[in-house]
Amino acid sequence: KPRVVDLGDREAVKRRVRALQKKLREIEKLRLCPDFVLDHLQREKLASEDEVRHSCRSLERELDLLERLPLMVFDVETEAGVRYIEYRNGDNCLQLAVRFCEEHGLDTELVEPLAQHMEQKLRDQAILQDP
Repeated sequence: KPRVVDLGDREAVKRRVRALQKKLREIEKLRLCPDFVLDHLQREKLASEDEVRHSCRSLERELDLLERLPLMVFDVETEAGVRYIEYRNGDNCLQLAVRFCEEHGLDTELVEPLAQHMEQKLRDQAILQDP
């Protein structure tokens, strides 16, 4: 059964990611074994591979966000109210704008101006250097 992890607790997320990575290594080893030598629990573990991979990827993303604190947060006015885009070290403004527009059902024509606005604000704050 899936464990509940406090996504605000970086150490708890790290421990859970390590546990899931270990489980994936065990699944890899089990996959090399002939099916007839596996017991019921080992077959169940093999069957859980997709779920384990999905959980691990999801928690790895959360851990990345916890470890890379936002350098700037942009407020974006939408029809549904104010929404936020968090810029972290290593982020790409265009990719952030594309994802934001997709997540909020906004017109793709907004992507480029939004990315340019973000880049300009980051330059103004000396977070981003001129190319």
